[in-house]
Amino acid sequence: MLDATSHERVSSTQHTLPNIAEGILVLDENKFITYANEAAETMLGYGTSYTGGSHLIGVPYQRLSAAPLAPLNGAPAKIVEGALRHKNGRWLTVNLTQSHIAPNLPHILVSFTNSAEQLQQEQSLTHTQRLAGLGTLTASIAHELTNPISIITTTCHAILQDMQDKSLNNDQLAQYTQMIERSAWRCIRLTDTLRGYTRQGKLQLAITDFAALVEDALLLVQQQFLKEFNVSIHTDLDAEHQTIVCDPNRLTQVLVNLLTNARDAMQPAGGEITIRSWFIAPGERDVQLPTVRLPEAITAVGAFAFAIEDSGPGIAPDVIEHIFSPFFTTKRSGAGTGLGLYIAREIVEQHNGRLLAENTPHAGARFIVLLPQQ
Repeated sequence: MLDATSHERVSSTQHTLPNIAEGILVLDENKFITYANEAAETMLGYGTSYTGGSHLIGVPYQRLSAAPLAPLNGAPAKIVEGALRHKNGRWLTVNLTQSHIAPNLPHILVSFTNSAEQLQQEQSLTHTQRLAGLGTLTASIAHELTNPISIITTTCHAILQDMQDKSLNNDQLAQYTQMIERSAWRCIRLTDTLRGYTRQGKLQLAITDFAALVEDALLLVQQQFLKEFNVSIHTDLDAEHQTIVCDPNRLTQVLVNLLTNARDAMQPAGGEITIRSWFIAPGERDVQLPTVRLPEAITAVGAFAFAIEDSGPGIAPDVIEHIFSPFFTTKRSGAGTGLGLYIAREIVEQHNGRLLAENTPHAGARFIVLLPQQ
């Protein structure tokens, strides 16, 4: 039996749970369900009754769960994968946590989310950010395609004119053909780079030249940044260490996202962006990151590092701790999705790497990517 204080604590907890998006179950000391919020009812296929009651109250938890509750020994709650039985009899794969409502209370709070829905939401976030970035990239591609297309049309016109004048010889024709071919291949490369940026699916790791990735990213954004935003981009790449193992399309997206973030941070005046790369040998402290304590998993094997630095105002202290959160943005309403840095970090972590943000000593911000050696 619960005393008045304990009963009040349980009741107070239950009053805060109805509108939470996660499924919530409260179990008594005998592991019977005493409370289920609307999200739990919906995910398990029961719904709520018209009287506001729950169809799950009084049901033993073991009837729903594929595995018994793990012992609670006072350790912090951990997210584990489990399975709960849906009303239709099928098992629903969930991520769940369990904890006591309060110390010295026997009641247990079980929270869970649908693993499949969570994965779908994460994939949707990635797709949303890609679509948002396509507007910028499409405008940049339009700028880049103008020159080769103009060369092709002008050269074709010159060929026709020389044919009419009967002045076209083999040497001129060969020269014209080479000009058309070079311009056509530039168009193909532009569209291939854009197609790679928008491609989804699992990581496709390959031995990659980092300088080529930078070139692809600059192909997408450099001219537009300079002409429309007064932002110039410079590179300072480690020529001795350029080969990395990565998904080249995904890492190109990281570069584009970080470059776009740096561009926006310097508006409306514009400024300069520098892309740097360097190698961190196994067991060595990185002299370029004196204030950063590198994870043991990276220092043990060494890492390839690159950074995007801008000449903007830097990152405010109250912003830097939230800067990688999904939908967090300091831009005006409608000017950004707040997903660019979040997606960049997700991609880097898929490569077992880390994405860090800091202010540089000479003003401006710096985003550092650390990729462990494969």
